[in-house]
Amino acid sequence: MSAVGRNIRKLRESHGMSQADLAKVAGVTDKAVSTWEMGLKQPRIGALTKVAEHFHVTISELYEDIDIVYRNPNPLKQEERELLLAYRAAPEDVRSAVMTILAKYREEGTP
Repeated sequence: MSAVGRNIRKLRESHGMSQADLAKVAGVTDKAVSTWEMGLKQPRIGALTKVAEHFHVTISELYEDIDIVYRNPNPLKQEERELLLAYRAAPEDVRSAVMTILAKYREEGTP
């Protein structure tokens, strides 16, 4: 297994994500994620960029032989991942409304 495949797998598993979950993030199929993790194929730059952004790591870190899970010690909880995926899938007007509500909440503080 290549370093990038190993790192993608470690990050995915440490965040409690399935290959299908990561595939949605990267804009590929779960089979593509499987081939990366087994070292059979390398991710294309577009998918790699999405993966790196999702996990808050750099593309170069994905290729390094480091303990990448330790590098990112605060993985999202399942509920946070679900909210993020729902937000990303929502139409622009819904995302805008959510941001308006959150901005108002930050201004007013907790009720």
